[in-house]
Amino acid sequence: MRIDGEQVRLSASDVANFLACRHLTRLDLLRARGVISPPRAYDAGFEDLVARGEAHEKEVLQGFRDRDLRVVDLSPYKGNVAAGADATAAALPSGADVIYQGVLTRALTDGQPALLGLPDFLVRADLIDAPDGEPRPDGARYEVVDAKLACSAKGRAVAQLGGLDRQPRSERRKAPRASAWVPAL
Repeated sequence: MRIDGEQVRLSASDVANFLACRHLTRLDLLRARGVISPPRAYDAGFEDLVARGEAHEKEVLQGFRDRDLRVVDLSPYKGNVAAGADATAAALPSGADVIYQGVLTRALTDGQPALLGLPDFLVRADLIDAPDGEPRPDGARYEVVDAKLACSAKGRAVAQLGGLDRQPRSERRKAPRASAWVPAL
C-alpha cells in the first residue's frame, strides 16, 4: 500500500492481506501514512524463507534465459513506481518474450480504486500452453506469472494473482489470465 499525494494505491498483496486480516490492512494504512513504523523484529525462519523465494525467482528467470527468450529486466526500477511503470509501458509494445519485475498501475477513475501491480514476470501469452487447449490470439499479449516456492497454490497467492489480473487490460495488452509457477516435485 502506498500513498501518492492524496491517493491510496492498493496492490494485489494488499487485497490478499485484507482477506487474511482486516486489522493488518489498518496497520498497513497507518504505516503508509507515516503514523507508525513496521516492527523490526528479526525472524531467522522468515528471513530464510524470503531468501529461498528470491533464489527460486532467480532460477525461474535463468530458466527463461536458458531457453533463449528475450528478457527485459526491469529490476533496476524496483522501488521507483513511476519509472518502473514507464519502463513497463515501453517494454510491452516491444514484443519482448518476458518482462521481469514489471510495474502495472491504474489511476483512480470513475470510483475504481487506484491499483499497483508488481508481478514477478509478464510472459508473452503465446509462450505458455493454454489450459483449455484453445489457440492463442495473434499479437504480443502478456500473462502475469508469479514464481511461487510452494508446491501448490495457496489462497493468498490466488488472491494476489487475481488482483494483478484486474490491472488495466490496455497496459497488459489484453492478457487473458494470471498463473503461478511452482517447483516441480
